Amino acid sequence: MALCARAFIMLRTSTSAGIFLLFAIPLTDRFFWLLLIDAAIFPLVIFFVLLFVFPIEIYNDWKIEKAGRRIRSYKNILVIAVTGSVGKSMVKDYLAEILKYKFNVVKTKGKGNTMPGIANTILEEINNSTEIFIAEISAYKKGEINLLCEFIRPTIGILTAINSNHLSLFKTLDNIKKINNELVKYLPKHGFCLFAGNNSNTTGLYKNSKKTKVIYKTSQTQQYFFLSNNNNCSLTINVLAAIFNACFA
Repeated sequence: MALCARAFIMLRTSTSAGIFLLFAIPLTDRFFWLLLIDAAIFPLVIFFVLLFVFPIEIYNDWKIEKAGRRIRSYKNILVIAVTGSVGKSMVKDYLAEILKYKFNVVKTKGKGNTMPGIANTILEEINNSTEIFIAEISAYKKGEINLLCEFIRPTIGILTAINSNHLSLFKTLDNIKKINNELVKYLPKHGFCLFAGNNSNTTGLYKNSKKTKVIYKTSQTQQYFFLSNNNNCSLTINVLAAIFNACFA
C-alpha cells in the first residue's frame, strides 16, 4: 500500500514538473507554439478520423450488406432501375405514382440514388407486402452502375436522356454513355429495358442493344412504343408500355 502511495506521489510530482517546464519555456520564442501546433495537427486528425469516420464507414458497410441480403430474400419483388443524365427522379416518381394504384410500390427516397441511400430505403421501406421496388441509380465512376445492379438485381431498366451534364466527372460523352449502358448490359435474359427515344445518345444505345427493348418517345400529341425484334416479349412489356402511355398522356 505504501509502495502504491509512493508511486502516486512520484507520478504527480513528475507530471507537475512537466507542466511547469512546458509553461516555463520563454514565451518570447514566438515560433515555439506554432511548431508545437503544427506537430500536433496530424496526430489529432488521425485520432478523430479513427474515432468518428472509421466507425461510420463500418456501420455503412454493415447496413449495405444487410440491405443486400434483405432485397435478395424477397424473390417475388419486381425491381426496376432508372438511370440517365436527366429526368431520373421524374420518371421514378411518375411510375411509382401510377403503379401504386394496383401494386404495393416502394421507391428510393429523394436523391438517395447511391449505395447508402438505396440501402436505407430497402431497410426502412421494403417488407413482405412489397411487390415492386423502383430504384433511381447514379454513378460517380466507371463500374458503379454495375455494382448497384449487382446490389439490387433489377429485371427492368429505364434509360432516360443522356447528355454532358457530368462531363467533369467522366471526361467524355462517350464515357457517360458507356457508364449508363452498364444497366442495360446487366439486365437478365428475361428482363428488358426502356430507352428514351427523344434523345440521340439514348437511341444510339437502343440500336446497339441485343436485349429485349422498348423505345418510348413523348410528344404533345401522341406516344410511340416500338419493340425490338424479339418474339419472346412478355406481357409485362405491354403493361409497362400502357403505364407510360398513361404517364405521359
